Amino acid sequence: MTTGTVVALGCLGMVEYSVVMPSLASLLEDLGASKLFYGAALGIFSLARVLCMPVIGSYSDRRDRERPMLEAFMASIAVAFVGNVLYALALGYRNKWMVLVGRALVGMGAANSSLSMSFITRITNKHNRTRAIAMMNGINLIGIIVGPATNILVQDVDFRIGDSVLIFNHLSNPGWLMALFLALLFLLMASFFEEPPHSAPTSDTMPACCVDDAREDLEAPLLQRQVEGGGPTRLAGRSWGRASAIWKMLRQEQLLVHFVMTFSVNFVLNSIETALPVITSQAYGWNAVENSIMYSAIGLLVAASLAVVVSLSHRFLDRNFIVFGHGAFLMLLSAACVGLRDARPPKVLFLGFVLTLVGCLPSIGAPNTSLFSKRVQEHPHTALRLKAQRTV
Repeated sequence: MTTGTVVALGCLGMVEYSVVMPSLASLLEDLGASKLFYGAALGIFSLARVLCMPVIGSYSDRRDRERPMLEAFMASIAVAFVGNVLYALALGYRNKWMVLVGRALVGMGAANSSLSMSFITRITNKHNRTRAIAMMNGINLIGIIVGPATNILVQDVDFRIGDSVLIFNHLSNPGWLMALFLALLFLLMASFFEEPPHSAPTSDTMPACCVDDAREDLEAPLLQRQVEGGGPTRLAGRSWGRASAIWKMLRQEQLLVHFVMTFSVNFVLNSIETALPVITSQAYGWNAVENSIMYSAIGLLVAASLAVVVSLSHRFLDRNFIVFGHGAFLMLLSAACVGLRDARPPKVLFLGFVLTLVGCLPSIGAPNTSLFSKRVQEHPHTALRLKAQRTV
């Protein structure tokens, strides 16, 4: 059940992705907000998430607490609950700033998404981690399919409780719906989540793809590898603070590569998800439900891509996936720059490029996260380091 609660958390994040994102622009437009304000509402979510990721990761690594990861999960869920309530109430109060504050709080709560990666690191060994991360990401995408269904169900719900600010319609319902789901998730976490061990398990069995000594060395934990000049690499000693540990980690060239890849993947993904509702609304006249269906199609394609990664994870190294994903993505991006020159390209061409571009990202993201965690898994601040990577 513990793994089930973590999966439910990831699914809920995807539900929000396909429920709130398509309606956010319409809500702010109804409240008289400018496009600049819409950009700020999107940006403050990411900013709040960035600022809270190292904090929540650091707390979940504490050994002086009995259940630090559970406490971090539940606190973040409670904050996100308040944020969604504010988002829903903004329509009744006719206050666009409540949307901004609400999205900031939801962003703070969304910082718990990377705890899932730390959780996977603690319960898997380095040989099956890529498969586990890809499988969890794929299962999480069930939420992006559920999102459009819930949007359709609440689309026609339209009423107001007396003269109060409690308005339920297609603009506020996403906030109320997410608040309800988060309340249920809070109870689920409190009832069934069990704290995972602080250290990752080991395996006596080496997969066929890692028999080669050279390959094994390439994916060995970085903290155990020898650096030129002798002695194992030490990223953080007992007397160093966590901030110093992150700084030292950033100075390690091999780790910095992971950060750059994480940044590039998330930059592309967030750019696409931010622009899509505006582009499809202006170019094709799509509403929130139609945009939700489009997000669902994206989720299905990403799930298919993750399924390929899962099926091939024991045959190829993480680096093989990463190189292939970058090569395919660059070729598709170059083709998209040529094919999407018109202000209103054909729907099939536009959606084809969007879907294939996003479909390449899982072959980079999951193996990159897996390879990074393998290198730092034996450090006492593993979750903090994973948070730092996700923050970038």
